[in-house]
Parts: sequence; structure tokens; C-alpha cells
Amino acid sequence: SLKRQSSPGGRSNKGLTREDSFLQRFSNRYGYRSMGAIDPVKRNLRLNSEKDEPIKTRSAFLRRILRACNYFVISTDESFLFYWLILLNIFVLYNLWFSIARQAFEPLQTDYENIWRILDYIADSMYFVDIFIQFRTGYLEQGLLVYNHMKLAMNYIRSSRFLFDILSLTPLDLLQIKFGSIPILRFPRFFKLYRTFQLYYYQESRTIYPNTYRVL
Repeated sequence: SLKRQSSPGGRSNKGLTREDSFLQRFSNRYGYRSMGAIDPVKRNLRLNSEKDEPIKTRSAFLRRILRACNYFVISTDESFLFYWLILLNIFVLYNLWFSIARQAFEPLQTDYENIWRILDYIADSMYFVDIFIQFRTGYLEQGLLVYNHMKLAMNYIRSSRFLFDILSLTPLDLLQIKFGSIPILRFPRFFKLYRTFQLYYYQESRTIYPNTYRVL
């Protein structure tokens, strides 16, 4: 809306000022509950969207959880996803390199078997956490970041990423109960390697020395 300004002397000023702007109302650079404050305009947009698309469930407790999840959406433009990929890829490369090394060098497996078992449990836990994070990773629809938990979930489930994540957690490790220690049975964890390529593309767009990074 447009509004005329009036001077203190009572004379009207012909200059026109804009009380609100399109970018302020519809910018997709959202803040998140876990990463910053939410401006009043966006909060009203969320409340209106909740009224238009109510969460259909009989459980009030579950309804509160699902509504709270609408405030926790990870944008691909934020640093949180980049740092998470760095942490996740430590365990992705652990599964890729050490599973082969432990299979090739038997003393390496037998001498540190308890340590490998603990690291395997931690790596598998990180894979499960990554599935949850991908359920809450947003995407743009008509230029706006999607917050609806059902749309986010279906966007992830229908993608090839979901298939790779399920395959990567195939519990072939249980065969070791019968056949003994076989570290290479963790080879389904290799399917998670696509997250390493995602980190590569994120890092390449952030670094000021892309050629040096490619060599490394």
C-alpha cells in the first residue's frame, strides 16, 4: 500500500513511501527456530498455512509435534547443512576405507576388534540421523521454501536418495554372528557415497581456491 507523507507544518509532501514490500513478505531467505529469529510477517504466513492445511490426527500430542516440526526446516543455502555433510562424510569415508582395509589385513581387524565395533555403531547412528535430516531438508516450490512436513517427506521418499539410504543400512553385519568376523559385509554402506559428492559441490562453490580443492 502507498501512503502520503505530511510535513510538520501541515503541508502534504508529494513523495510516496511504500509501507511494505514484496520482498519482505515473500522472500525465501527464511530464518529458522534453531538458527535465528522468525520475523512477524513469516510467522503470520506460517499460521495462515496451518489454518489452510490443518494437521489431521486424533492425537493432540502428535499434532503438537508435527506442528513444531514445521518450524525446523533446513535450507540448502544455510551453513548447517554444509557442516553436517562434513561430519557425516567422516563416517562415510570410514566405512569406505576401513572396511576394505580390515578385510585385507586380518591383524588390523583382530587386534582392534572392540574399537571397530564401537565405531561401526557410531557410523550407523550417523546414517540414521542423516535420514531424519533429509526428511527436514527444504526445497523450493515456485520460488518459496516449502515448510509442510508431508510435502517434505514425500519429496524425499520419492527421490533416489531415499532408496540409497535404505540400501546403505542393510544389516548384513548380522551374518557375522554365524560366519565370524567379515568386515567387508558392511559394503552396503558404500551407497551413502552420494553425500560425499554433494559435499564436494557445496565446498567447490564456497572456496576461493577451487582448483586447489579439486587437487586435494
